[in-house]
Amino acid sequence: MNIADQIKSFAIISPDKTAIQTKKRKLTYQELDLSTNKVAHALLDQNRSKGCKLAIIMDNSIEFLQVFVGAAKAGWSAVPLDPKWSSREVELVLEECAPELIVTEEAYRGKLKTTIHRFHVQTIEIDRGQEIKTSDKTLDNWTSDFPNTYPLDACQEDILLIGFTSGTTGKPKGYLRSHLTWFESFYATNDEFNIGYHDRIIAPGPLVHSLSLYAAIHTLFIGAEFYLMEKFEAGAFLDLLITESNLVVYMVPTMVQAVIEEQKKQNRTIYAPKAIISSGAKWSQESKLEVANYLYTTNIYEFYGSSEASFITVLNPEGNKSKPDSVGRAFRHVEISIRNKDGYEVESGDIGKIFIKSNMIFSGYFKMDEESKRVMHGEWLETGDYAKRDEDNFIFIVGRAKNMIISGGLNIYPEEIERVLNGLDEIDEAVIVGCPDQYWGEKPVAFIKWKAKQTLTLQEVKDYCSRYLASFKKPREMISVDSFPYTSSGKIARTQLIDKYWGSEIYE
Repeated sequence: MNIADQIKSFAIISPDKTAIQTKKRKLTYQELDLSTNKVAHALLDQNRSKGCKLAIIMDNSIEFLQVFVGAAKAGWSAVPLDPKWSSREVELVLEECAPELIVTEEAYRGKLKTTIHRFHVQTIEIDRGQEIKTSDKTLDNWTSDFPNTYPLDACQEDILLIGFTSGTTGKPKGYLRSHLTWFESFYATNDEFNIGYHDRIIAPGPLVHSLSLYAAIHTLFIGAEFYLMEKFEAGAFLDLLITESNLVVYMVPTMVQAVIEEQKKQNRTIYAPKAIISSGAKWSQESKLEVANYLYTTNIYEFYGSSEASFITVLNPEGNKSKPDSVGRAFRHVEISIRNKDGYEVESGDIGKIFIKSNMIFSGYFKMDEESKRVMHGEWLETGDYAKRDEDNFIFIVGRAKNMIISGGLNIYPEEIERVLNGLDEIDEAVIVGCPDQYWGEKPVAFIKWKAKQTLTLQEVKDYCSRYLASFKKPREMISVDSFPYTSSGKIARTQLIDKYWGSEIYE
């Protein structure tokens, strides 16, 4: 059994039901099943069996999901790569995972300029037509003509997804997720968020990010309808809410806030979504109250999780009223242990490191056995985050692992940016810290000690970073310092920098 089994079933049970809809296109379950069969055959026709890797570099599109599901049917592992990454970041991941095939669209062939001759690359045409249509033929120039033959070659233990994120040293770290762990996540999601066959679901973020991709595949797994936006824009999302009712929405907090700010300006008559499901960063109480004011019939959910753990806790509508500052209680079928440095469970109210146990945990890191062993302790996964639990079993996060910054739901590692900045001749030393931001949650701020009196403008620093880093990793602000505070062990005291320039009470 794999995630595509259900799509085949719905193609038989409800062939004409819409599986995926965009502003101008619709794809039924029958069309989705047949087109993904063709993708799978095209992969298997290359005389390669399951276990191969397929890298995907594409913007949001129906074709992205067809390629992903087709890879699953063939027993291949999908490796989504973010088009916003720099060419160097893309190159690092491709060198690390060595995919048997890269599928991309014409706009991103330039990202492969140094690697295109070393890998098999298939460019497909994306249909962003101006007229609404239901037929699907955009993959015909590549795919094999066996739509009625089901090519399923994967089982539930096989690796469905290899997701890559930049590590603290800038070296990409891949995490492995099997079909089985996504099954378990799907079943838990149905129960916790009350999602089912008759729902219409939208996740307007990029499909290369796990939140939106998970939402899309879960939707197809339960036979519901997925509404796909090519890219998120607050105004376009409001346009959608004028005509589309009863949507279940997956969003990071920055997206929700952008929609509310746009609604304040326009004050339009819209349909309130059935539910908003948020993750990626803690959603502020102030923002949630604004949402409740404008969308008072919408159920608000937050969940805390990670790429390695999947779901960990959930804050449901009742919890949002009683304990909005928490990340909720343990997700269904998840056990949480909060331990001190000696590995013992802490008392209620005390701070410790979070360990979790569930059937949704990842299968380890790609080619990083030692790192996998470091975070896995028998059946327990060490998250690296610090938290406390109250008497009602609500979990409160008090510190993120190491120095990671979460900005707009995206993970940013300061050391990666610092290494780039320290390559500038004008800089003696650079330190990146995450500072509070009302919109982004956190933003990367560069503290820079210059050589002599040589200085650069913030824009010059950003332009330099563009050569090596994705846009969301560039420093948002820059502060010049004469020296840095150090801990007794000789490390930069990052929190002292924050306290000095913002005040600890602001950062809490």
